[in-house]
Amino acid sequence: MNTAEFKYALLGRPETLDPASASSERSIHPSWLISETLFDVTGTLQNPVVQKSRLVDAVDPDPPNGTTLTVTLKPVPFQGFRDDAIRGLAPGTVDARYIAQILRSYQNSNRHKGKLFRLLVGNFHADGSNRQNLILDLKYESHGYERLNYLEQIQLTDASGSVPRGTGPFQYSTIGAPLVLEKNPQYGGPWTGNIDKVSFTVYDTPQKISDALKNGDAHFTPALEVATLPPNVQRIEVDALNLFYLGLDTKFPPFKDPLVRRAVAQAVNVSEVVNIARSNGLNAIAAQGPLPPPMRDEQVSQFRGDPAMAKHLLEIAGYKFATKVPLFYHGVLDNEVAGYIAARLQGVGINVEPTPLPTWDDLLAAVRTGHGHLFLYSWHVRWPFPERFLVPLFHSELSEGTNLTRYDDREFDRRLEEALGLQGQDQSNAYSFLQQKIVDDVPMVCLYHTKRMAAYRVDLVKGLVLNPGALPANKLMDVSVV
Repeated sequence: MNTAEFKYALLGRPETLDPASASSERSIHPSWLISETLFDVTGTLQNPVVQKSRLVDAVDPDPPNGTTLTVTLKPVPFQGFRDDAIRGLAPGTVDARYIAQILRSYQNSNRHKGKLFRLLVGNFHADGSNRQNLILDLKYESHGYERLNYLEQIQLTDASGSVPRGTGPFQYSTIGAPLVLEKNPQYGGPWTGNIDKVSFTVYDTPQKISDALKNGDAHFTPALEVATLPPNVQRIEVDALNLFYLGLDTKFPPFKDPLVRRAVAQAVNVSEVVNIARSNGLNAIAAQGPLPPPMRDEQVSQFRGDPAMAKHLLEIAGYKFATKVPLFYHGVLDNEVAGYIAARLQGVGINVEPTPLPTWDDLLAAVRTGHGHLFLYSWHVRWPFPERFLVPLFHSELSEGTNLTRYDDREFDRRLEEALGLQGQDQSNAYSFLQQKIVDDVPMVCLYHTKRMAAYRVDLVKGLVLNPGALPANKLMDVSVV
């Protein structure tokens, strides 16, 4: 079989190449291909298909029906750690001690804080009597291995904080522009496709990606927001769980004041923002709060657009906007939405300065260093578990990380941590309370949710199947380029 290069197109540069720290869509796609997994989850949100990876021999119970899983590992060879932070693990075969050490390093990575990792996943340890048994004490019933989504990217050569070459099906070959991955000769099969190299090219507009697909300079992109596509490009609609939102910096004035935050919410007509998104090719539905269907409580609904009420709230707050408030946003993707929001806020007396940034890196830097600003951003997860939104976006422990609004409410933290330990209707009721609290406190205006639209060259790529995160199922091992 002839070998081939698979050309991957990304909108924006990956912030990190370390799987332990990868949280953005741009970073997850390359790290996905170089990583090991304990469990591979494919299929759809409604019908997930869970497979044990090459590292796992058996799982007890199988299928899981409780909160403890014993994962028996295969004695897969590995190369050992380059990072001195993990000592005593010489090259050899994988056992539970190695995986436990890796997970401990991930606990303290940029992607997972130790406390929150334990809240979401539970604890883990090696079985003292059998070095191949990894014990996972989950925080709640697993409802399928997809609950272990947080353990899906594991490196057997490096700890967190370095750039691993890769122990998955592919390895980093050239770290630059483009980013190039090569087939890992030490990785077992079965390989049924012909790809031996993957190149990632970064584009700054959706239209440039569309043109690259048309011309054969790209084979696949995980997200393409354009209204029309060339005839040789096929769109793949993937059920998606996301939130596009207008964030408010709650740590500093003027948005430290809850009355001012509510005024912002009532100045914006979410249905008009949805219409803008749809005109740009997005399959968007209006948000009612922080959670998308099917997770959201349909009885929870955020403040409706009411400019007169917004003006009244600003009068009560007594805040005068003597200087303009910056509104940070991606200067390529969100110009129309930013312009609409700026006009609506100006109309009620909030002085806004639209501030476009050319890249995601620039946008995040501005949001993390700014004071008293607004910003447009989004959050994406792969499985319908409310904590995947509520913890990263709103827990105060992540107020310098993924909680970009710097929302800090100790009652919310306490109730969220309690909710993670509940089951059934008790947990649903707790999540309803938390959704309503976010709507009432307004750290953000929830704008819309979308379906994910990936795209690929249907005439050049064969065997491509996507999982619910729009990641290539089986990590491109079944895909061929003709």
